[in-house]
Amino acid sequence: MIESYIENHPVFTRRELMDGCGDTQTNANLLSRAKKAGKVVSVARGVYASNTGRFRASEANPYAIAQKLGEDVVFAYSSALALLVGTHDVTPRVTFYADSAERRVDWGGHEYVSYSKPDAVSTRRRRLPDGTMVVFTDKEQTIIDCLARPDRCGGAEALLRSLSAIEFVDAEKLADKALARSKSVSAKLGWILEAKRGAWGISGSVIERLREEVSGKGPFYFSRNHDAADGSWCAEWRLYLPASEGECERWIEE
Repeated sequence: MIESYIENHPVFTRRELMDGCGDTQTNANLLSRAKKAGKVVSVARGVYASNTGRFRASEANPYAIAQKLGEDVVFAYSSALALLVGTHDVTPRVTFYADSAERRVDWGGHEYVSYSKPDAVSTRRRRLPDGTMVVFTDKEQTIIDCLARPDRCGGAEALLRSLSAIEFVDAEKLADKALARSKSVSAKLGWILEAKRGAWGISGSVIERLREEVSGKGPFYFSRNHDAADGSWCAEWRLYLPASEGECERWIEE
């Protein structure tokens, strides 16, 4: 029964296997033998990838692996951006929220990084081409999360370039989330919405709400390392951009 389970489940936890086959010492021994024979590969403690039948551990879907590394996994930051723009490309760092403890796992050429899940995260679902069902932060949640922590999505330049692939947003929802998060996020979002005003059809009232929030405050920094390159100061938003304003505008429009 253990062998049949391994042949039909590309990625699984020890708990799932024991629940499906019986939590016995015999099955624990059979799992150990399968590991020694190379029929399963250990990804992390208690998490395995099948390496027998039609499955090869080296080809296991990183999204499927991540889902076994935490409880109630929601893909976020760079992983959510990839899912949102429809590429399904898996970045070298697979990032997600989970209800379990934060952890980092290096396996199969990927770094899996989980973060504690915030309260009231808005999400959406999608089935990937291989049948894997994933849950990830929705467009507005992802943008706000990435503005708060650009270091978790490859940095400010990577974030702005990713946003260039998004065709529309719910500006009111974005503004509500930014105002609830912080003045710094509000300043960053304000600059982005103004830069994308025409492409995204942003109303002046939304931009004005954000402008009022940061007026006379700051300075704010787009990047967490507080870089201040030449020409990066945007007085209207009291914001130091990650590069000159012209360069940042090119990133977000490409």
